[in-house]
Amino acid sequence: MKRKRYGWGWTPVSWTAVIILLAQVGVVLAATTFLPVKPEQPTLNEFAAFLAIITFSIITITTFGLATSPRPKWRWGKSESDNPEEDF
Repeated sequence: MKRKRYGWGWTPVSWTAVIILLAQVGVVLAATTFLPVKPEQPTLNEFAAFLAIITFSIITITTFGLATSPRPKWRWGKSESDNPEEDF
């Protein structure tokens, strides 16, 4: 993953990063199955399970980004100091 050109964070540039991102989307979509049939009356256990899955998903993708990519920083467009190995 490389740093985004605009904003803060990363963008996937390799097939492994795309697979990880798609897996995270799949986890979030699967977590919606924990929502009750009647959304206006969720139980506390269903809500807690949903929040736990979403929190785990966020922690996983952030850990992957920090472990395999350069540190994120705020960027606003292309600059002369950009490193093509780190910045998109």
